[in-house]
Amino acid sequence: MTPSFEIHAHSGDTAGNNLFLEVGLQGISYFITDDATQACTALAVYHLPQSAGPETAAAALRSITEKQEILQEPFKKVNIIYAYPYSVLVPYQYMQDDLNNDVLQMLYGDAQDMLLKKDYLYRHQLYNIYGVPQQVNATIEYLLTADNYVHCNTLLTDITTNNGNTLYCIFKPSCFTAMLKKNGKLQIIQNFNFKTPEDVAYYLLQLCQAFEVPAEAVELTLCGMIDAVSPLYKEISKYFLRLEFGQLPGNYTYPESMQQYPAHFFSHHFAMASCV
Repeated sequence: MTPSFEIHAHSGDTAGNNLFLEVGLQGISYFITDDATQACTALAVYHLPQSAGPETAAAALRSITEKQEILQEPFKKVNIIYAYPYSVLVPYQYMQDDLNNDVLQMLYGDAQDMLLKKDYLYRHQLYNIYGVPQQVNATIEYLLTADNYVHCNTLLTDITTNNGNTLYCIFKPSCFTAMLKKNGKLQIIQNFNFKTPEDVAYYLLQLCQAFEVPAEAVELTLCGMIDAVSPLYKEISKYFLRLEFGQLPGNYTYPESMQQYPAHFFSHHFAMASCV
């Protein structure tokens, strides 16, 4: 499988390094950080076909770990970040494990082939209930000895600490994730599929309207696969006046080869890693 982006600045032993592997419907990515130097030493992003199912993702994982020899090395810590959209936030007082499957099935349909997981968001007193295709999870367990499993929505909640009204969006080729905070308080995290730039603008405006947040006043951060000269950016900028692209966190150093790409292509990966 050919990566869309691949950066390797690594040399030497990986035993003091952390591996972060993210898997979702539309892609697989990994990056490696050195604990001693706080440097990013490797990064790769792979996009999956829009119609890809669990079998395709599992095969891609096997291919990537086979071809990327560095992934066969020992690491200090291996973190698995799931980015599947089958996720719901539940206040801790309403959490009932025996109802988790019913909740996901009500929102996303048949959950029979899903492995149910949950994360506790102690700062928000919420549980994130989420589903992962069993075939994907089994493949990861076979290929890697993971120390930590977490959903990306769990990490997203702690990325922004602004007390104002903020929208944080991560774009992939035909879907995006949006997190809305009102006066610094988490309101919603939701995944959307889209075909046109107008779809994206509509969904973002609907979120703002539903939670009574003025679109023209919200701070909108854009990360992932969106370009400043794209029709998508142009459409969003018609309605949102306080736009910014995500920046790479300052707690890491990055290889020079990353500078040929816009920082916001990868900023969300390292922002989430800072919250693990």
